[in-house]
Amino acid sequence: MDAIKAITSDRVTFRKDAVSYEPLNYYGKNIISTEMSEWKRHRAIAAPAFSEANNALVWTETLRIITDWFNQLDATQRTEKSASNNAFSDLAIEVVSPMATLLITSAAGFGRRVSWEDDSAAPASGYTLTLRSAVITAVENFFFRMLTPDWFPAISSIVKVPFLSARVHATQQAFEELGRYMLELVSSARASVVEGRSSASSAALLHNLVEANTSPEGGSKCLSDGELLSNIFSFLLAGHETSAHSLGFAISLLALHPEAQSKMYAEVRKVWPEGSGTVGSSSVSFD
Repeated sequence: MDAIKAITSDRVTFRKDAVSYEPLNYYGKNIISTEMSEWKRHRAIAAPAFSEANNALVWTETLRIITDWFNQLDATQRTEKSASNNAFSDLAIEVVSPMATLLITSAAGFGRRVSWEDDSAAPASGYTLTLRSAVITAVENFFFRMLTPDWFPAISSIVKVPFLSARVHATQQAFEELGRYMLELVSSARASVVEGRSSASSAALLHNLVEANTSPEGGSKCLSDGELLSNIFSFLLAGHETSAHSLGFAISLLALHPEAQSKMYAEVRKVWPEGSGTVGSSSVSFD
């Protein structure tokens, strides 16, 4: 533990291999792809958003979203006789999937608060993909996009190449629509910054990034347009995908170690002695 603490706290001796993160600079540099003074600038802008108030918001949004999912699962179980036999596989595949963690990240970090059912619905007017689909497709094809020459999409639309043309089209569409979604988020947050509205309880991360983007150029807490979009993309990417992987491993380990699962269940029952928690007018049962 002491060795881990020493390595992670000494950023001068143990430096990040920033070169390996250059593919993330699709829109510009960001907190993940930078090191030393540049990294400190990005961190100084983003770090204040990760506060106790934000932790409380993450908790509230997690309960809301998981409640939505439980309600949907209950409805499915009532209509599908075999659904009850797949409870654990549903939990492993659905809850820890990018959908749950993306909805939580979107709400707590960027103020895009939608329900589980809403994000499963048809895309908004003018879009062919939901934000969830755009992010996941962009993530899945990220390195494919980086390795594809700029001229290839135009050529593949004329000369159809089996498999490649379809994938190029899907990737290009995902990045274009994701960019539009991010610009919508920025536009809304920029209006909030101009009007001086507080971000203490919602979208604090986005508010801080946009506020830095409106700061005088050259300041210690300033982000260019490209850096702003790049950080939003990186936080959406890292925020939902790493959380999904962590939860996936956690659930698998709990399944392999019933004693740890029992300990966690006992802690949950201490928080909710009646066996359920309430979010708004909905409740989620832990029995």
